[in-house]
Amino acid sequence: MHEQTICAALFAGGASRRMGTDKALLPWRGSTLVRYLAGELGFFSEKLLSAQQPSLLPGADWRLVPDLRPGCGPLGALESVLSAMRSDAALCVACDLPFFTRELGQAMLRAFREGADCLICRDETGRVHPVCAIYHRRILPVVSERLQAGDFRMMHLLANLTTDYFPLTAAQMQNANTPEIWSEIQKNEHA
Repeated sequence: MHEQTICAALFAGGASRRMGTDKALLPWRGSTLVRYLAGELGFFSEKLLSAQQPSLLPGADWRLVPDLRPGCGPLGALESVLSAMRSDAALCVACDLPFFTRELGQAMLRAFREGADCLICRDETGRVHPVCAIYHRRILPVVSERLQAGDFRMMHLLANLTTDYFPLTAAQMQNANTPEIWSEIQKNEHA
């Protein structure tokens, strides 16, 4: 394990436009997606919820971190988390990843190198998942610079960082973006 401290940051501030309803509140495994994921990330001592609504807070031990720059997507949420956290780095997880597990989070912590700016999940198809990643606090100036320039793309941020990749499967990173995908996820869960 590292000398550096790492916190959990659950991203639940998206507009859920394609889903048509708040993804964080979708019913999942006897709870909601946001509460399920909060449980999987419960082993962290510092826990941040990147969201605009305090009603999404999954428990008293989670701290609400509203966006400093609303409307800037995940990059804006990352800036807010990096600014608010006390830890050296943050394991960031989007609230629409129903198959994220505590074990996956712990494996990512073990893989995070001391000198890396970030550890990003990448599936077997080569697709990169920048909102299932660990980011070091030292990248905050680069994040702020991208936002200041009006470039909100996470992939552009990664091009400016010392980035390591964490291999996993596309099934583990299946996210609930549309009602059709969510229906498929639920069917597979009960199959």
